[in-house]
Amino acid sequence: MEHRVKSFLVILTLATLAQYYAQETSKPNENPSSPAKITVQVFYEGHSVDSKKFIKEQLIPTNKALNEYMDIKLMPFALGHIQNQNTTEYTLTCGSDKSNNCIEDKVHACAISLLDQNKTLDFINCTMLLEEADVNEKIKKCGNDIKLDSDVISGISNCVNKDFYALLKKDETAHIEANIKTVPTVFIANNNTEDTAELAKSDLKKAVCESIPEPKPSQCSTSGADAIIAGMLPLLIGAYFFIKSF
Repeated sequence: MEHRVKSFLVILTLATLAQYYAQETSKPNENPSSPAKITVQVFYEGHSVDSKKFIKEQLIPTNKALNEYMDIKLMPFALGHIQNQNTTEYTLTCGSDKSNNCIEDKVHACAISLLDQNKTLDFINCTMLLEEADVNEKIKKCGNDIKLDSDVISGISNCVNKDFYALLKKDETAHIEANIKTVPTVFIANNNTEDTAELAKSDLKKAVCESIPEPKPSQCSTSGADAIIAGMLPLLIGAYFFIKSF
């Protein structure tokens, strides 16, 4: 009987510790001031399959999880060039756009100039899914889908049709200075190493979390279930040997 009582007390203690641990790991990061944002610079091309995959599977989910910690700088036209460089006579070339009109990069550059970070990501993700649609219809549909005002939708369309040159010129200058060879290429401002750049392409959230100074937000912790299991394992092993000693 005494053995059973001791075993029960051990199990009760472990259960209490588990509950406390779960509550502690689920608490948000209590920082009264606004966190300093990590600059994440993404060089990509609107027509690139790899770029689309990265934006959909890495950038958008990471932004949703860590939005208040990220300042995202999107740089489309990352392999593009402008030839005969003046504002009225020129030729655009894009590595992944065989038609050489770079329409997706034009749409993205214009959206980036007019929308905030979250709306931009939602908008460009939508346009990437409508690759075969007429450009003006695509802009209208995606603008309506994410609830943009009609004047903002018109502004994007007008930009794509006639006001994109300066935006693409700026992106071209940026990718030349950064010596971009492949897309997507990701730079994280305060942790810009080769290892971090490679990690950012496969696990952007982890790369951003590694760059956030302490105390890190709860979003950078393991999931609740995994954290509890990891924290409880030493306790369970100790309990096993404790009970076995009786």
